[in-house]
Amino acid sequence: MRAALLEIYAAALQAVNGRARVHAYLTQHSLSGDVHVIALGKAAAAMIHGAMDALGGRIASAYIVTKHGHGETLPWPCIEAGHPLPDAHSLAAGAGLVEYACQLPPLAQVLVLLSGGASSLVELPRPGLTLADLRAFNEWLLACGLNIVQCNTLRKRLSQIKGGQMAKWLAPRPVLCLCISDVPGDDPSVIASGPLVADVSVFDVHAYPSLPAHLRALLPKEALPLEPAWFHTLRIDIIATLQQAKTAAGQAAQRLGYRAQVHEEFIADDAQAAAHAMVQTLRTSAAGSMHIWGGETTVQLP
Repeated sequence: MRAALLEIYAAALQAVNGRARVHAYLTQHSLSGDVHVIALGKAAAAMIHGAMDALGGRIASAYIVTKHGHGETLPWPCIEAGHPLPDAHSLAAGAGLVEYACQLPPLAQVLVLLSGGASSLVELPRPGLTLADLRAFNEWLLACGLNIVQCNTLRKRLSQIKGGQMAKWLAPRPVLCLCISDVPGDDPSVIASGPLVADVSVFDVHAYPSLPAHLRALLPKEALPLEPAWFHTLRIDIIATLQQAKTAAGQAAQRLGYRAQVHEEFIADDAQAAAHAMVQTLRTSAAGSMHIWGGETTVQLP
């Protein structure tokens, strides 16, 4: 049974493998000429390998940021930074990202590779905010029980990169952004806190009544401006999703002789409540059946 579970899990991972998914996309949607690559997130190294496989020597330059311990020796800088809490390396990575983007040729083709974790790994805080402020805010987010959409909505307010602000540094260059989604609905405005998606949502701090007063005071009263022209030459495609991983797991389970049921809903909210519901389902299931869920639950620490 253990071997079967590992085989099923491996099939799910392979279906969303960053290297394979980037290579497949760029093979089917070719980019012409030299390409400058920005890879941000826990899967950044895998994704840049996929770009190298597809583009070869046409990668003119690259800027890569990933989690501590996940870096690799590559032909370009590969910065390791803090996750799940931002650290000094995260701020250095954010400043370096802006510098890299601004020095690109005016009409350079830019390929951005985004995966989970980039919200913490790369940051340029709003003026007046410090690393200590960001860490305190993120420590509260990790413990408060809010879901990833709510967390990233707050993170955007503190950043000069998130919520579409990164597009300012890249415009008017043509930009293709490929994303691995780890969020409900595969919403690109939530993945990595949407650095290339204009945040046009109406923000209401009163929607977060549990937010402590000292953290509430860090939130700016006004959103940073967004210019429509920043997004005219920008395209975003999702290349790997939770649903693809679950589907692959279900197919592998069926090949191994199990009656697999892939649950469509995104498992979210409280971890204990979600676990209780899953156990109840398993208790009433017939022998030989297998249930496949996916999502991201939350916890509220005392």
